Amino acid sequence: MNRAAISIPSNIAESSGRHSKKDKAQFISISFASLMELTCQAEIALELEYIDSLNYEEFIKACKDLSVRLSNYRKYLFNS
Repeated sequence: MNRAAISIPSNIAESSGRHSKKDKAQFISISFASLMELTCQAEIALELEYIDSLNYEEFIKACKDLSVRLSNYRKYLFNS
């Protein structure tokens, strides 16, 4: 989970250093994939009772918010 969580902002940061929109979008896509990996791992943690349902729900809500932001930014890059 740590590796996936660190990958998200790291790839966002790397995208900001790219000049082409295609390159930026690629790193945003990698961030999004890492976020999906992290949400999967959170679900597994819930099933294994490493976290409780309240913490899981709060975490998933934050993940959904970030996924929308990443998706919108990627769409913006392709449409501008």
